[in-house]
Amino acid sequence: MAMQKIESRKKLDGVSRRPKDDNFFAELEKQKRNFSSFWVLATILLLIIFSTLIFSAVKVRRLNLSTKVDSQSEITESFSDRVSSIHGYGLSTMSFTGLEFVKATGADVTEFPLKNSSYEITKDEILLRGKLKDSFIPLTLKIKIIPGVNTEKKFSFLIAPNSVDNILIYGQNKEKIELIINKSLNDVLDDNGLIASAIETSDDKIELKVIKEPK
Repeated sequence: MAMQKIESRKKLDGVSRRPKDDNFFAELEKQKRNFSSFWVLATILLLIIFSTLIFSAVKVRRLNLSTKVDSQSEITESFSDRVSSIHGYGLSTMSFTGLEFVKATGADVTEFPLKNSSYEITKDEILLRGKLKDSFIPLTLKIKIIPGVNTEKKFSFLIAPNSVDNILIYGQNKEKIELIINKSLNDVLDDNGLIASAIETSDDKIELKVIKEPK
């Protein structure tokens, strides 16, 4: 009888404890499923956000490139056309925006050492922005340009020696930048019998003053 009571108690204890164990493991499995579902949803949400950001960035970049192309396509008149339209003798003034001055100075030609060139023009300074074509470092430089008129009555645009970014440009590229800018302007003046007089700058505008003298 005693052994039967013990066996009966074990069975009762086993039966009474088994539902609790089953409930515990069921709850644990449920928590695992909930945890897995949370991370799946979190991953999907992050992918959606990331994809949206990438899409927006690409769209903005395309829009900026399109705007840039459209703006450049609007500049149809070359510097040579501007100069050749000056017929009267005396002082004449030609005004350029930063974008127009890129075309006038040849900063958009293949031989120019910089790509994606642009000018930032203010009353106090002229900055030429761009990336070196022969550099592995994708760094946009801001090159300070000193404008002037030399003793030969030609326009002179020189790279300032005291600019931090200018130090990153070695001599050959400096000379080429100066050569292309000055040659693009002065050769056209020579062909049309004009001499340089002065340069004035304001916000996003540069004025080249030239004189046409009687022969």
